[in-house]
Amino acid sequence: CQHSDNEPETKRECSVVIPDDWQLTTQQQAFIELFAEDDQPKQ
Repeated sequence: CQHSDNEPETKRECSVVIPDDWQLTTQQQAFIELFAEDDQPKQ
């Protein structure tokens, strides 16, 4: 995964980890966490 300031889309697809300077809302953070939790095995 390569990071480029001119291509924010590459960053977006790169990882679930969000840079501090993105200033996401609570809803956006919760939305991202849903995808992060999908990687966990369900019991």
